[in-house]
Amino acid sequence: MTGGSGDVVKNEEEAPYHVEVDVEAIKERAREEMWYELLGKFVFEDYFVLKKSEVKAAVEHMRYSKEFGAEVWEHCSKHT
Repeated sequence: MTGGSGDVVKNEEEAPYHVEVDVEAIKERAREEMWYELLGKFVFEDYFVLKKSEVKAAVEHMRYSKEFGAEVWEHCSKHT
């Protein structure tokens, strides 16, 4: 089989096909990914109220240390 993903082409004359890159499609995909990242940030970060008791319950459920729970709560408190 020629032209497979495992074939190595040493120069352009040996290439069995020509690859074209759709730059606009790549840019559009990047814009779409940024949009969803921003959407998630504004929807979930701006309207989500995190309670200390929820952090404590999650830490206990995952069997992490109390020190880790305190560190997580401190980090969350600084970024609200």
